[in-house]
Amino acid sequence: MYRSTCVYSCFVLALLTTAGAVGAEAQETKNLLSNPGAEEGKGDKPAVWFAAHVPADGLRMWRATDMSHGGKASLAISNEHEYEETVCNNWAQKLTDIPAGKVLQLSASVKTEKAEAVNLCVQCWDSSGKKMLAFASTPSFRGDHDWFLARAQPVLVPPKTASIIVRAVLTGKGKVWFDDLALAPADVGPAEPLDEANLLLNPGAEQGIEQDPVAWFAAYMPADGLRMWRATDQAHSGKASLAISNEHEYAKTVCNNWAQEVQAVPAGDTIKLSAYIKTEKAEAANVCIQCWDSDRKKMLAFASTPTFSGDHEWFLARTQPIQVPPKTAAITVRAVLTGKGKVWFDDLSLGLVDQAELGTADVRLFGMWTGYEEGNEDVKFTFVFCEQGVIFVSTAGEAAYATGTTDATKQPHQMEGTIVCYCPFSGAAGLRSLGIYKIEGDTLTLSGNAPGVPEAPPDFGAPGSRTFLLKRQD
Repeated sequence: MYRSTCVYSCFVLALLTTAGAVGAEAQETKNLLSNPGAEEGKGDKPAVWFAAHVPADGLRMWRATDMSHGGKASLAISNEHEYEETVCNNWAQKLTDIPAGKVLQLSASVKTEKAEAVNLCVQCWDSSGKKMLAFASTPSFRGDHDWFLARAQPVLVPPKTASIIVRAVLTGKGKVWFDDLALAPADVGPAEPLDEANLLLNPGAEQGIEQDPVAWFAAYMPADGLRMWRATDQAHSGKASLAISNEHEYAKTVCNNWAQEVQAVPAGDTIKLSAYIKTEKAEAANVCIQCWDSDRKKMLAFASTPTFSGDHEWFLARTQPIQVPPKTAAITVRAVLTGKGKVWFDDLSLGLVDQAELGTADVRLFGMWTGYEEGNEDVKFTFVFCEQGVIFVSTAGEAAYATGTTDATKQPHQMEGTIVCYCPFSGAAGLRSLGIYKIEGDTLTLSGNAPGVPEAPPDFGAPGSRTFLLKRQD
């Protein structure tokens, strides 16, 4: 039973869908799918396709012979049931003849009635069937639409892909029909020269189909006024860049971003991300690195550039180096626009850092710690330490990221950081924060003064400081 095609998206901080393009004609190339129009089947059961669903009264999945775009049948889903959680009922087909190294694009004709959310997606899985190596999806379509052509972003099939699953999805309530599905090799033009020092694919968005870049997926909150595309009229070098433009006023902070999951995870090594960025009236733009565990639920390490606002011509931005934790299963790189404005990203590079470039850091801190603040025991705090940086969040909505150094040769141990971003205290960005810490077994005691205070607390619990008692999380 398949509960959600959104599993891959859940680990990118919000409900994310990937952007695609809607075109007029499907590509006339070899279709890797069998029975793409549901023409073959017995009664209401289509051949080859299987129903991945959460059974419920009011849910029906069938081969419709009274509704089609081409031929005499289509794949249909109808649901009137109110699930307690998000459920993506879908028709799925599994491919084991894998065109590794090829770029594929999924398309289909779709018709909807009062649909909450409809999309099609491609998933590339490893031999265990537990690790998704690549993903691409159409946008989510809602409401009522007569037959139209939907296309997913192109997906590059990783070398270790053991199976590919195509899904035609209805999330929530409504009705949808899918017909003329096609998964076909795509002509994306010449690849960029291979840079062995760069762990990212298609770092300058040179490869793509029209406005869809290869290897990158758009992680975003849909809204009128938001556009994400491969720009061929703006570049730092080459002929293209990754672009985001937003005029929508969200009710809460939303970080729309282009993202790529790195397949070669250099566990134990130190990495750094850089990119060329151009902005116009941007509220906040940045690039960042996230290191995830095998479930994509726990962030083991994080690094980001500062956030850049306003208008800037092309400039080079770099994150602080971070050491990739041993248990890292996936690394996600994101090029982000938070709020309104316009931004272009080009020539992104994720590479190893020579030890000679690194400053000092107490490696005992690396990883995740959770606990509470003295005098505020009802609020849970989570700290993630990595090479020259720390991110923390609280259940009360406080969150910050700082870059800095530690000195374990002094007693008490010293900690110094520069605030990159701090919510809801945005005015703290750019200020230094000084603190002290001690590690006793799996317990970390940390005291720090407010950003801008020019000295560290003289002792733990000193007046005016904040003291945290934290436990290490494996």
